[in-house]
Amino acid sequence: MNRAGAAVLLLLGVCSRVPVAASLDGGISELQAEEWASMPNDLHWMRNAAEYQAMTRQLYASATKVLEERVASGEFEGKQWGVALDADETVLDNSLEAKERRGADFDMDLWHDWCRREEAPAVPGSVAFTRRVKELGGKVAIVSNRSVVVQESTEANLIKLGVPFDVVLLMEDDDEKEPRWERVESGNAKAGLEAFEIVMFFGDNITDFPGLTQDLAKEGESSAFSDFGYKYFVFPNPVYGSWATNAKF
Repeated sequence: MNRAGAAVLLLLGVCSRVPVAASLDGGISELQAEEWASMPNDLHWMRNAAEYQAMTRQLYASATKVLEERVASGEFEGKQWGVALDADETVLDNSLEAKERRGADFDMDLWHDWCRREEAPAVPGSVAFTRRVKELGGKVAIVSNRSVVVQESTEANLIKLGVPFDVVLLMEDDDEKEPRWERVESGNAKAGLEAFEIVMFFGDNITDFPGLTQDLAKEGESSAFSDFGYKYFVFPNPVYGSWATNAKF
């Protein structure tokens, strides 16, 4: 969009009834223009920025390279191993749900309706990465704070996208992820699934990684960051997360 089009959108934020379709590049409708004007930049970035897609692909490509090197080194020889990934904004892209809410507060019932639609696309890079894990002999655990009431829909969405998985563990009674990771490593996650060591964790929230919280942000050069890029891989999410309650300064 050129500067004239951007200026019209800015004006639209003040006078939402001004007909602007004819003034915008591409001949978009007034409704589309209103949607553009009402979409916050954080969501706009996740949905439409080339940088977002580049970043997620880069993260998964980096993780793939690290994993291949670890496998080739013999680190996992003679043992069962796998990776644990969060679902939302790590494997599944839910930005359309946020767009459809158009700034309304999060509603759990509407969220479950969205999950049951099974329409979330894949976060760029996630399908290729999970497939590579399987090719290398590893297991894939999806450990998400989605409710178990959408278990079937979540698994169906992943299958539609071609994401291979060995187990999907969703939240029951507000439980934390730590016990579910322990179930994976102890062999109690799913009937018939052997215990395996989780050698990599993936998520968009600091709490997607064992023992970590937002307090890590206060530690500066803490050694706790040393596992990122090797064992932990964090994905960008400027729309929501535990970071939102951090002090602003």
